[in-house]
Amino acid sequence: MWMRIASKLGMSVRRAKLEVSSAEYADWVALFEREPWGEHIEDLRVGTLMSLLYNMNRGKNSPALRAAEFTPWSGWSRESLQAPEHVGECERGADEIAACAFGIDLDAIKRSGSGRVVVRKGEVVEP
Repeated sequence: MWMRIASKLGMSVRRAKLEVSSAEYADWVALFEREPWGEHIEDLRVGTLMSLLYNMNRGKNSPALRAAEFTPWSGWSRESLQAPEHVGECERGADEIAACAFGIDLDAIKRSGSGRVVVRKGEVVEP
């Protein structure tokens, strides 16, 4: 944990151990447990976006993929993950996520026959 805290503070571990009190250290640990940070979390965020994009565009006979499957170096594997209990709801979830996060109506785009969406500065740009 000291390495993470020192990195976050922009100092060496030795300096952090000298300057960070035990109370502040406890606060950092509590913050990390509530809001983790670091490369592993960044990889998981990117994996989440990749799985969202894949699952939105996958074929009907293709299996749904999870974020961990886009970060093979994490040590997780498909066998270690349980299959989604509600795959049908995942497709609806992608529509809701696109609508809430980007203001995109995926159903309308699918009906129009366009297979691509471009968003720039929060605005949908026609491909």
